[in-house]
Amino acid sequence: DYCHALKKANLNTTVKIDVYRAHNPRENVRRFKRIYVCLGALKDGFRASGRQLLGLDGAFMKGNYPGQLLTALKDLFPAAEHIYYVRHIHDNMNLIYKGGHYKELLWKCATATTEVHFERAMDEFKGYNILAHEWLRKIPPKH
Repeated sequence: DYCHALKKANLNTTVKIDVYRAHNPRENVRRFKRIYVCLGALKDGFRASGRQLLGLDGAFMKGNYPGQLLTALKDLFPAAEHIYYVRHIHDNMNLIYKGGHYKELLWKCATATTEVHFERAMDEFKGYNILAHEWLRKIPPKH
C-alpha cells in the first residue's frame, strides 16, 4: 500500500520492495527485506542536471529493525554543512588505537565550544599519544 501511495502521489517514482519467504515452507508469509525508492522529481532533476553520482551516505539502524540506510546524494546544496559523527571517528580510531582513554579524550575535543578549549583538548590528546593526535589532526576541526 505504501509503495502504491508513493507512486500515485509522485509521478515517475520508482519503488522496489524485496521480500523473502518465512523459513517454514508451509507458511505463505512474506517478510520485508529491503526497499528502494527513487522519487520521480529527484530522478527527473538528476537526469536534467547531467551530473554523475556525487555522493553516497549511510546510516546504521539499530533496535527492533536493524539494518542500513543508504542514500545517494546530488550536489544541489554546496553550502550545506558536512559533519563527522564522533562515534564513527572513534570506531575508526579504535581500529588502530585501543583503550577507553582515547574515547574520553576524543569526546573532550568533540564537545569543545571554543577554539581555545578545542586546542587544549587536542594538546591533552597529543600528550597521551602523539601518533593518535596526528591521526585525529587530519580531520578538519570544523567537522
